[in-house]
Amino acid sequence: MTKEEALARFRGLLADKKRYMETFFKVVNKQGEVVPFRMNRAQSHYYERRSNDDKVLKARQIGITTSINTDFAADAFTIPNLAVVVMCQDDDDVPMFMGKYKDLYRRLPEVVDIGGWEFKLKPALGNDSDHLMTFPELGSEIIIGTAGSIKIRRGKTIHRFHGTEVAFWPDSTAIKVMAMV
Repeated sequence: MTKEEALARFRGLLADKKRYMETFFKVVNKQGEVVPFRMNRAQSHYYERRSNDDKVLKARQIGITTSINTDFAADAFTIPNLAVVVMCQDDDDVPMFMGKYKDLYRRLPEVVDIGGWEFKLKPALGNDSDHLMTFPELGSEIIIGTAGSIKIRRGKTIHRFHGTEVAFWPDSTAIKVMAMV
């Protein structure tokens, strides 16, 4: 395989986000084991029908949050100048959400070998805090905050937004945040 052919396959892999996620992401299952991410029925149903303005009322423990996290992480790890913002209902959930994104990043292979040619898969990590991960080579970032911190990225574009447990946010905060995104 020539380098050009391998590069074309690599680019195709990056362009097929579902394949990218199921090939490279690993998550913790309900038994506490690290396993390759494979969409279940509910996740596939959501993924195939998602839009840029979804409001999801969901049952617990069917994997929709994991699906959203992997979807947004794939974008942050591959798309230049992208901002992902997750707003949790309270401070206690911030480390858990950031931990999920950090785990996806930590388990991502550094490189992928296609036909004997290696291509860099994992973007360099810049800022790595409890609330922020940046990828300077791409100019992308993942920000995790709380519903009380509505000033996050104020005046800047938010490309991917995930609000958790919005029903438990103060009404005025929910209205303001939803107007921003």
